[in-house]
Amino acid sequence: MSKSGFASLALLSLVVAACASGATDEGGSFTFSTSFTTVGDGDGDTDEVGMDESGSDDADSTTDATSTTNSTDPTTTTTDTDPTTDTSNDDMVGDVCGDGQITGTEVCEPDDLVGETCQTQGFDGGTLACAVDCRSFDTAACTSNTCGNGALEGAEVCDGNNLDGETCQTQGFDQGTLSCNAMCSAFNTAGCSDYVCGNGLIEGSEVCDANNLAGQTCVGLGYDAGTLACAANCLGFNAANCVNYSCGNNVVEPGEVCDGNQLNGQTCQSQGFDQGALACAANCGAYNTSGCSNLSSGDCCYANGGVGCQDPVITACVCALDAWCCNTEWDGLCASEALDCGAICP
Repeated sequence: MSKSGFASLALLSLVVAACASGATDEGGSFTFSTSFTTVGDGDGDTDEVGMDESGSDDADSTTDATSTTNSTDPTTTTTDTDPTTDTSNDDMVGDVCGDGQITGTEVCEPDDLVGETCQTQGFDGGTLACAVDCRSFDTAACTSNTCGNGALEGAEVCDGNNLDGETCQTQGFDQGTLSCNAMCSAFNTAGCSDYVCGNGLIEGSEVCDANNLAGQTCVGLGYDAGTLACAANCLGFNAANCVNYSCGNNVVEPGEVCDGNQLNGQTCQSQGFDQGALACAANCGAYNTSGCSNLSSGDCCYANGGVGCQDPVITACVCALDAWCCNTEWDGLCASEALDCGAICP
C-alpha cells in the first residue's frame, strides 16, 4: 500500500472513533484535530503527514502537542493537559483561623500570640490581639506613652510636675526641689541637697551651726555665765563652758566679791584697819570686817570737823546712836560717844 493510502486509512479510523465517542446534544459540535509523524518507506525518507478537520496536510504540527476543544455553546472552554498544575490557591489550604493551629500564612491564633506583645510590636503598653483573619496582629488596644502630658503612663515614673508624691526627702536627701527628667524615666535630684553642718547656715533640723548660735547664750539656757558653743552635729548646744555661780565653793566667780577663804587678795589692812582677820560675807557679795581692828581709833577720838571718822566700826556704832555725827559733823559729843562704842584713844 502506498504512503498516501496508509495515511488515509489511519485518518478514517480516527474519525470513526471520534464520532463514536464525541456525540453531542442537538445543536452541539465537535472538533478534533491531531498531528502525528509517519515513517516512510524503506529508503529511509521520513514524511510528516498532518490532517485537520478538513483533511488538509499540516506540516507544522509536532508529535508532542495534543489539544482538544469541546464547544457546546458560543463560549469555548479550553482544557490544558500540560502536567503543570495551577497552585495559586495552595496557600489557603488548611488555614482555618480560630482552630488553635498556626498554619499557612497565619501568624497567630486568638489564643496564641507566639510570644508577641504590644512592646515587641513597638508600643509602650496595652493588650495585643490576633487579627480576625489570623494573618496579622491587632494593635488597636496598644498604647504609646506621651512624656510631658502630666499623666503617668506605662513605665513612666514621673511626668512634668506629676512626681507621684515623691520629694527630695523621700529620695534620701535633706532638702531641695525634686523634678522629673526629660524622658519621664527617672527623677532629677540636681535640686536636692543634704544639710552641711559647719557651713554657718542653720538648715533643716539644725539648731545652730559653727558660730551661728541663733542668738542663744549660756544665760539664755539658764546658767549664770560662760561661753556657749554649737555641738559638733549642729543639732544642739555645747554648754561645757557655761557655769552657775556657787557661793561657798571657794571659787570667786563672776558676780562674787569673795568666796569662803578666797578673799580675792584683800585683808583687814587693805580694808583700812590696823589689824585683824578679814572674812567673806555669807552671800559672797561683800567682806566681813568684824575681825578687823585699829590700834587707835584715830580721828574718832576728837572733833574732826567732818562726817564720821576713820574707824568704820566706831563710825557705825556712833551714828546709830547719834545721826548728827554722820549727817552733819563729827563734834566733841560724837568723840565722847566713840569711847562708849569701844574707840581706842590715846
